[in-house]
Amino acid sequence: MRAAPCLAATCLTTVLLAAALLPAAAGEEAARKAAPPLDDGLARRLPAAFGRADLIALVKVTELGDAKPPGEGLEGDEAQLAQIFGVPNMWDKIKKRQVAVEVEEVLKGERDVRDLKTVKFRVFTSLATGKELALVVADAAEMSRTTSFKAHYRKPSFPLTLAKGGRAIVFLRAADKPAAEGKPAEKVWSPAGPLMGPEAERLTAAVREIQKQVTEWEKLPRLQAEETEAVRKLVGELVSEDFPTRAAAAKGLAAKGCADKPLVEVAMVEAPDLKAEDRVDRIAAAARLASAVRDQLRQMAEWDSPPKLSSDDEAAARKLFAELGSADFRAREAATKALAAKGRAVRALLEAGIKSGGDPEAKSRAELILEELRPPALRLELVAGLLATPATE
Repeated sequence: MRAAPCLAATCLTTVLLAAALLPAAAGEEAARKAAPPLDDGLARRLPAAFGRADLIALVKVTELGDAKPPGEGLEGDEAQLAQIFGVPNMWDKIKKRQVAVEVEEVLKGERDVRDLKTVKFRVFTSLATGKELALVVADAAEMSRTTSFKAHYRKPSFPLTLAKGGRAIVFLRAADKPAAEGKPAEKVWSPAGPLMGPEAERLTAAVREIQKQVTEWEKLPRLQAEETEAVRKLVGELVSEDFPTRAAAAKGLAAKGCADKPLVEVAMVEAPDLKAEDRVDRIAAAARLASAVRDQLRQMAEWDSPPKLSSDDEAAARKLFAELGSADFRAREAATKALAAKGRAVRALLEAGIKSGGDPEAKSRAELILEELRPPALRLELVAGLLATPATE
């Protein structure tokens, strides 16, 4: 058995070691808490960034140059970018950084970039909003058709949260640089999407999900034109404010097998001649819509198969229905809430009470309860950009 003094020394060493590690651990915990969430706006723009990027990689940042003005004497694409981004009243807000990274894992990239070990690129950033945003370059031909002022506000941008020495995820686009005589051709890299550190783990998971959606899309069967149009029309009717229209559309989609077949995705994604970023964006949007449609069909099926009330519960529900027309406002309110709480089980009772006529107040409240219990219309934003004229009766 060891002597007590040695044990005491060990304890003291442990305490000192813990005290030394405490600031580092606290710093790491603070960094985790300080990381901003992956908000919906960023998530919605990721598919287009995925489509634009020739390389998406997890990296270690080895160089992050100080922000500098774009400056004079720039050549080629840089001169065009400086002109596009250098809006007269924003010129002092536009900066340029030199970034170098070591590639740890390639998440997306053709075979010729899979073996990359290091990448260097310049990024133009904007401080116009008070936060540094990495500016993503759109198609040069498209940019040249608009004024620099409009281009400044139309181009995509993402928060720049790189830190030297830190791990990050980068979305980059490649352009071929003309080879000098006797030298191999080079690729010039520029931002195509997020350049982010603290969000790298969450963005990586999102990228893998988009990659999965794109891969699955390639395996889906194609529909005939008339079948595509029929599915698109029925999906549009799920947006209608008229419940019978939604119910009929749900039955039509269920009959076609849309609850368990990828018909909605196929119908919503147009021909593959779309630009890469638009195509990936459409695939991701169609996947979200298809998930919502499947949920809608499930809710409609449950609505058509309500649970049955026991004899005692039915008697209590009938009593509550009678109280919907009570002269006492509080009794009417209490009965309304109690019936709504019973859910789909009181559907038949409410519908029968409405058809029987009777007290107008009771009928009005019963209709309101039914409206609350019915599956809601599909959210309009889910079909935006996928359907030209969704039904909005």
